[in-house]
Amino acid sequence: MIVELKQWDTARATDREDVVMAYINGRQREIPHPSYQAWSYRQFLEDMNEAIHSSDLKSYSCAYLHNYRVAEPDPLKNERYRDIIREAPLFMADDTAKLQEFLHQHVGKGNGINLLYLIENGKIRPSKKLIDHVDGLFKGNAEFILLDEQKVAYETIISLAKDPSRKKTIIIKGGPGHIYIVC
Repeated sequence: MIVELKQWDTARATDREDVVMAYINGRQREIPHPSYQAWSYRQFLEDMNEAIHSSDLKSYSCAYLHNYRVAEPDPLKNERYRDIIREAPLFMADDTAKLQEFLHQHVGKGNGINLLYLIENGKIRPSKKLIDHVDGLFKGNAEFILLDEQKVAYETIISLAKDPSRKKTIIIKGGPGHIYIVC
């Protein structure tokens, strides 16, 4: 079970797929939707941790914003985020009972300590599913799971590229987790 915890109390929807605007570390920042973050971490583990993809383990994810009070209409529950929320449910401050029910439904059915040991000591090795996915990229399939700043950078680039108002050069600087876009 992956639970993405957020201390946010407000957020705004953006026009970018699975990206929101939130106040983090003293400033407004674009960041992947909490449900996208939980889902992408789960996918990464399923694709890369041998213990998960070689054992018949089922993984789940959700996001919990324990300080967040729902506004009407709520930007984090905007229609544009519906699919990702279906993959990784979103729970807010007033949803404690719903979160408990979700966790109870999916956790506690196995041998916890042994599962933890298996996952923690699982070799990092691409799964057959990931290899097939990468093969699909070479055949023209466009989807690849991006984590955190990678997702924001990708969506920013797509948004800038779709803007026909002026010519621009986009420079991406930095490695994973330290990406800067200069126009």
